[in-house]
Amino acid sequence: MVKLGIVGNGVDLALKLGTSLKEDFPKFVSEYGEGGFLTNLYFNDNKNLWGEFETRVGIIGEEFARIIGSESKSEKEILHSIGREQSFLEKEIEDQGYGELEIENVAVDHVRANFSLENISEVTEINEANKIIDSALSEMVTAANKKIETYSYKNIDEILECDWFINFNYTYTLEELNVPKNRILYLHGNLEEELIWGNTVDNVMDKNNWKLMGDDYLTAGAYKYFREKHIENTAKKLQIEKMDTFLEKINNEIDEIYVLGHSVSEPDIEYFRDLDASFPEAKWFVYNTDETVCDNLKTIGINSEYRGKLSVDVIQ
Repeated sequence: MVKLGIVGNGVDLALKLGTSLKEDFPKFVSEYGEGGFLTNLYFNDNKNLWGEFETRVGIIGEEFARIIGSESKSEKEILHSIGREQSFLEKEIEDQGYGELEIENVAVDHVRANFSLENISEVTEINEANKIIDSALSEMVTAANKKIETYSYKNIDEILECDWFINFNYTYTLEELNVPKNRILYLHGNLEEELIWGNTVDNVMDKNNWKLMGDDYLTAGAYKYFREKHIENTAKKLQIEKMDTFLEKINNEIDEIYVLGHSVSEPDIEYFRDLDASFPEAKWFVYNTDETVCDNLKTIGINSEYRGKLSVDVIQ
């Protein structure tokens, strides 16, 4: 009987490592003086929404979208540049069957080679804020790793009974609990690698009010570059191939899958769909604070058994 554990932030929370995205992470962000800015940017000035970090990051709040959409000097320069480029291209290729949108896209590509949208101060602030998320996450993980080195635990069998682990956390929790490193996949990285975080590409693309950021035809074109860069910076890059390579190492023999403290939320749902396709006969079990995770799994055709919340005695 081979068991695979899928480890989410609920494990580190059960071990009291201070990794709550709602309560702990904003404190690390605030050390950079950007807590209020990020709350306004992605969470509509609602601090409670930090708990939904991965499903909201990258989706710019309407108030800030209006600021971006205001006509700064730099924006007007971009619009004029694209307008001139379009006029030139329309004359040059009018007989080649290109449509208006194709011409606009070519114009934007030409202009962005010579003019950076980063000159708009609001865009620069967003880019810097995303870098701060990286730094604050690293600091929170470092603090959590230090805590687990000094803590001890009882009644931890629920977490450790698996043979292999796919770890969505960045912490070294499992290694500190004496799980061999070669049996752990750090799917989204750790302090020795890039920390992978973010929303889905579809959410960042579809739920942003690009029209509000610039509601005339040329402005929409001007923000083509910004859209591309913003999606690149805030959409999580799926690591399906990395996960499949790990599963090949264990000969794809999995009988039971345990979801340990993972919410199975939208940004990660594709991993679970892939696991189900790889192990269609495996039985699924869930340890979490409530049965919502079972409902989330059911939306992609996975039936699971709810085993209750993770219950660990922490000795500090």
